[in-house]
Amino acid sequence: MLLAGLASSMFAFLYGPPHRLEQFDLPKELSLGLLGVGCSLYLLSPRRSRPHEKLNLLLVGSLAWGAVFAPVIAPNTVASWRTLGAAAAAVSVFFVARELGQYRHAQAWYWALLILLGIMAGLVLLEAYGGLPFFSAPGRRPGATLGNRNLAARLTCFGLLLAWDRLIESHRRRVHAGMTVVTVVTALFVCLLALSRSRSAIAVSLGLFVLLPAVTWWLSRGTPCHVRAPALFAWALAFAVGSSAALTLPNRMGWTASELRASVRRIGEYQSGTGRGRVIQASTSLEMVRAHPLVGVGVGNWSVVYPAYAEAGDPSVVPGAYYPGPQIPRNDILALLAEWGLIGSVPVLWGFVSLAQEGFRRRLTPDPRVRRGGALLVGCVFTTVLLGVFDSVLRVAPTVLICATLLGLVFGEAASHEGPAPLSPQQKRPWIWQVFWGASLGLSLLLTLTGC
Repeated sequence: MLLAGLASSMFAFLYGPPHRLEQFDLPKELSLGLLGVGCSLYLLSPRRSRPHEKLNLLLVGSLAWGAVFAPVIAPNTVASWRTLGAAAAAVSVFFVARELGQYRHAQAWYWALLILLGIMAGLVLLEAYGGLPFFSAPGRRPGATLGNRNLAARLTCFGLLLAWDRLIESHRRRVHAGMTVVTVVTALFVCLLALSRSRSAIAVSLGLFVLLPAVTWWLSRGTPCHVRAPALFAWALAFAVGSSAALTLPNRMGWTASELRASVRRIGEYQSGTGRGRVIQASTSLEMVRAHPLVGVGVGNWSVVYPAYAEAGDPSVVPGAYYPGPQIPRNDILALLAEWGLIGSVPVLWGFVSLAQEGFRRRLTPDPRVRRGGALLVGCVFTTVLLGVFDSVLRVAPTVLICATLLGLVFGEAASHEGPAPLSPQQKRPWIWQVFWGASLGLSLLLTLTGC
């Protein structure tokens, strides 16, 4: 069920003109809602029990806050319930993925996620080089079944995390075929990132290419250098091949090598173009936070109230249009504070901090698998946060599903190697969790129905 939902969130779309983004977004949101329904039903099973953890309480408290105040504060309650449904579905996916990791299924799932992302990258490159007809949105090509090259680039950043993890693990187990597969997939990722011309994703991916080997070197101090060198060589080879292919092979968009290099040089530009648009949106979101610091403007209502707070000449506002404001924010943290307020957003931010602390704590353990999982957990948290500074990750179905699944798997895998074992399936579950997963089921079902 989880694998089908993840695949559908990447590849589902409604083909046909005029290739608007709704043709790609709505089927993916529908997939998220259906997957949330399935995961909630699984978690409601009387055969299972849920452990008491700080992270559980943080997620439950934030969702409960949003559900109580959404119909009171929000100008558009339908948008609130849709956003709450997506959040509840993502939380359900996280808990199911964590359970899979606890029962020693994480390794197989890492390979499954990497293969799914590799297929996605292959489709994007086929569209870019003429192997497939253009069916992504005009002006946002190549995006293939995602419809948007920026979204494809953000997913690829999570793919780089998985690729480095699988490269290290394959080398440790001396699985040469696995190293070859990972090297090829990583080269596809690099080529996609270059062709996406997404400055935020390029900046994050360049950081990952440097920091992932550096953090691994730091965590594996005492290991002979010749044991780690082949993985680094494969990593550098994939970067060289992927970037060279993007710069030399002619693409259907007509972008030259100089234009691709210019995209990299303009990573820090904020005085014009999309960089200026992000700065304007950030300042407008700050005005929302100042106006409603504690309770926010309403869950899911950032785009609804945005025109009222925007300054004259804001390029994101189109007066007279059916949707005058931008559909989704370009900053997760400010949008979260603006919509949920400090009371609702602090538990979510605290949850991410707790995950990062757990990852850093695991570097002190002697088990190399636990240290590797800790590095992957920290990498996933920081990738989500850094991408969320420039673009929305937690409000888009494919990225939030990948993020929730990956975080759950890594968190659960570490719990299977250290700490207490999973609770007995026969242990009675507190009634509060029955209520919570029932509410999650209802919210996910509401998202599914509104998506239809």
